[in-house]
Amino acid sequence: MLGEEDLTLIPIVACLSVTLVASYTDIRRQSIPNPLTVSAALAGLCFQCYEAGLVEGGCFALQGLALGVSLLFIPFLLGGMGGGDVKLLGALGAWLGPADVAAVFFYTAMAGGVWALWVMFGRGSRMRLAGVWFDIAAFLATRRKLEPVSGARVFPYTGPMVAGLLVFVFLGPFF
Repeated sequence: MLGEEDLTLIPIVACLSVTLVASYTDIRRQSIPNPLTVSAALAGLCFQCYEAGLVEGGCFALQGLALGVSLLFIPFLLGGMGGGDVKLLGALGAWLGPADVAAVFFYTAMAGGVWALWVMFGRGSRMRLAGVWFDIAAFLATRRKLEPVSGARVFPYTGPMVAGLLVFVFLGPFF
């Protein structure tokens, strides 16, 4: 039988494992496999049902999954995020629940912002910054998702997601 301390570590270890594997595949293949995210979400749902009961645990996991997906759904629709990233945050939500996945999202957004600024202010930063403002203006004028430029560097968001999850592990929720 698992002890109380073991049960609290399982979601963290599972989330770190899934996120590291997703980051590896995202960097290598520029995609996060559906079997990874779907099985992680189902495992999180099963774990929460085991720990808190079918109704309470199931609701907790489904609320976390729904919040995780919804937090990245608009950036996905706008073309700034891949579908695998959305499903990955949803899977983390199934393991962590709504409050903790919101904290992970916040820390991930902060890490992603720092990473984006670092990339943007590298060599040729003035042109990249002008391109970002042009893309925003074009989207607001046309309301259409812009297609990425061929040969453009892909920004794997799983890197900031790993960083955000690690900050969450060490600092905990912010509210």
